[in-house]
Amino acid sequence: MVQKLRNYINGRWTESMAGRFQEVRNPADNQVLAYVPSGSGEDVKAAVAAAGEAFMLWRNTPATR
Repeated sequence: MVQKLRNYINGRWTESMAGRFQEVRNPADNQVLAYVPSGSGEDVKAAVAAAGEAFMLWRNTPATR
């Protein structure tokens, strides 16, 4: 069965806001391995915002030895 993948944003698997997908093919036999989302600008904005929030939470966490 061919998987239809989603974006991982802010700790959750989310559908692409664009609703478009690309095929990923096995170069050896040209069979479709999966469909991956073609992210939109809105998907990128959501991912960048989530990364910024995570950075603000973790930036002062000291490294352990």
